[in-house]
Amino acid sequence: MREFLLPRYRELYAFFKERGLKALVMDSDGYNNQILDVLYPETLDGIEAIEISAGNDPEEMLQRYPGLYIQGGVDKRELAKSRVRLRAEVAGRCRSAWKHGRYIPCTDHGVPPDVPLATSSTTSSLRRASATVRTSTATSRPASLRSSLGRSRRCSTTGNDAMRRCR
Repeated sequence: MREFLLPRYRELYAFFKERGLKALVMDSDGYNNQILDVLYPETLDGIEAIEISAGNDPEEMLQRYPGLYIQGGVDKRELAKSRVRLRAEVAGRCRSAWKHGRYIPCTDHGVPPDVPLATSSTTSSLRRASATVRTSTATSRPASLRSSLGRSRRCSTTGNDAMRRCR
């Protein structure tokens, strides 16, 4: 990787940065740390999809590679199990996103066919609610989101006040 990829990625990175690209993000399946050890921060600004089933840990990646942008990290296998496990999975990933920034928690690829549409919608609702609360005042953010993620009821995410519409 160092011999063949790194020199080419240096050229590509310089080419895109000279033309105003803000962030160069690589799409990579599987375990990403061996790629990041070689290419980050010299030739990459971020990497996606963070597959939990491949041994990736978003929290560890954000600590190990300061300034890295990542996307993924919600274990799609948890979606088919229960809403309680789903909420715990999304809440944990949202906590990492709040703590470190530069992280968009979502499933690493497509949602598996055995996951009901309602469950997939709940995942999207929780992520949208997290983003809505993240942009609100700092004093209300953690309590609001924690109370919503802890509920087992459905949330409406239309409008700017998604967290208050959880029933």
